[in-house]
Amino acid sequence: MRRWPPWILAAFAALALVWAIASFVGPAPPKRVVIAGGAPGGGYAAAAEELAQGLREVGVEVEIIATAGSAENLARLAAADDTRVDVALVQSGLSREVEGVQALGALFSEPIWIFARRTADGPDMQALEGLAVAAGPPGSGARSLAETLLADNGLGAGDLTLEPIGGRDAVAAVRAGRVDAAFVVASPQAGWVQEFTADPTLALIPFDRAPAYERRAPYLSAVTLRRGVLDPAADRPRQDVPLLAASAQLAVRSELHPAIQSVLLQTAEERFSRGDVLSAPGTYPNPHGVDLPLSEEAVRFHQTGPSTLRRYLPYWAANLVERAGIVIIPALLLLSPLIRSAPPVYRWRIRRRVYLWYRDLKDLEGRARAAKTDMDIAHVRAGFAALQQEVGRIAVPESYTDELYRLREHIAFVEAQTLGAKS
Repeated sequence: MRRWPPWILAAFAALALVWAIASFVGPAPPKRVVIAGGAPGGGYAAAAEELAQGLREVGVEVEIIATAGSAENLARLAAADDTRVDVALVQSGLSREVEGVQALGALFSEPIWIFARRTADGPDMQALEGLAVAAGPPGSGARSLAETLLADNGLGAGDLTLEPIGGRDAVAAVRAGRVDAAFVVASPQAGWVQEFTADPTLALIPFDRAPAYERRAPYLSAVTLRRGVLDPAADRPRQDVPLLAASAQLAVRSELHPAIQSVLLQTAEERFSRGDVLSAPGTYPNPHGVDLPLSEEAVRFHQTGPSTLRRYLPYWAANLVERAGIVIIPALLLLSPLIRSAPPVYRWRIRRRVYLWYRDLKDLEGRARAAKTDMDIAHVRAGFAALQQEVGRIAVPESYTDELYRLREHIAFVEAQTLGAKS
């Protein structure tokens, strides 16, 4: 049976371990990502484009899908068919928990704007009692949030009328007199929000009880629209306005590769940390105000920032090193006992080539001591000569030749001791 050299066996073992570990390592990052934004010209569409630019800068192809908003975005994230997307902007307060969907964090505040044709007769949501209110189509983020806040205030379907009109159209309907008020959720950067806040015929109802709502619903936050922040020249608004805000959360499919998640988080930090009329610089992105579970990558990022590799290496290099490390480091740990044992095993195998002949030498010694006749002695002498010849043909490294010559000396010594007196 053929005996394989130990280095070949070690190499096979190393390859087997690397293959076994690699089989448990996730695939390489995708080269293409689909992002669900929102309606063209809206805040979600603009945010999706910002995120897409970050991915494109590292060589990832990105497709942005225009959608009706948060409800559709969430449905597309959870979909199992061709309509599914990898990344989406989703309003907090809508999603609760959806299987297979996680959050990377909140990107910016989305205040609730209640525009009415007259000043409020009661605090915030209670001022809508008895009115026709445009609050978005059923299932939309604004409609879902409106129904939740109305229920908190003890108002149901019989206390007011909710019309399925949302966004810019909702406020336009108030201006045109088709409804009494509009309940919309939108970033203050949206052009139409500033347009309608400047309209003197519309009243912006303040959320004086915003801190109370914040305590009841962690995905909401109390914010203040500061005096003059929308237009300092026109001193608009003319006083501080307390508002209640949801968060625009960056949501992903749970299986989205961590490297892509890391790029999205770094892009969000670069492009959404500048602050706006509601938030101080550095407020966003953050892990607060989201109602989807944070991914492991997001938890690490918000605690410690990007990894050292991703901070200093290009995207492709950092990913390559991380993936290689996942395979190589455990393999080295598993192989370290084998690596440490390789030199002793090698020495043992080389010396074994020599030591095996001592068994034959011992046998010859016994035959020599038992030899009585000249023929027996001649056979034994021939055996010693043959043994010397065979030992002389043993191949060993130069560093082990002393072992070989010591064996040959022992052969001569045993022959002299046992046959010298019988010559």
